[in-house]
Amino acid sequence: MAVMGDQLTLVYRHSFAEGYSVFIIIPSSGISSSGTKEFDLLMNRARTLDYYDRELKAYLVLMDLIPALEAGDVRKIGDVVWEIEFRGGKRAEIEHHTFAIYAHMNRLREAGFEFVGMSSVGPSIAVITQRPRQDVEAAIAPIGLEIAIETTVDNTGILVDYLVD
Repeated sequence: MAVMGDQLTLVYRHSFAEGYSVFIIIPSSGISSSGTKEFDLLMNRARTLDYYDRELKAYLVLMDLIPALEAGDVRKIGDVVWEIEFRGGKRAEIEHHTFAIYAHMNRLREAGFEFVGMSSVGPSIAVITQRPRQDVEAAIAPIGLEIAIETTVDNTGILVDYLVD
């Protein structure tokens, strides 16, 4: 996981949830999250809210998130990210997709998954857990959602081999 400051300054980086399963759920949304709408959301509404919540978000990252990353406590990391979801720019993104996205994420949190968070501007939801796929499917099936992508955390990322002629 990387913590970035303003102007994409790398503040902190640490391995995260090695070996955990990742399930991406993409609720249908008629709301655009790309192009000028994304830019306007991030550069106008989100920046204003980030300004208002900067002290709280900085505290959460410095005093809670980074120590949880150091300890490898995925549940605590999930709790901190959940709190950040409703602060600053993340709040603007949640509002952008209406609070239906919150209801979906909250259902997953109430089901006890270690980490539930929305992608950058949504509407994709990431569930990071040691629990099996069947548990995630059981939590989302009643609300008509499905797993779109399943992978495992390896803290390596995509590796591309290429040949140089």
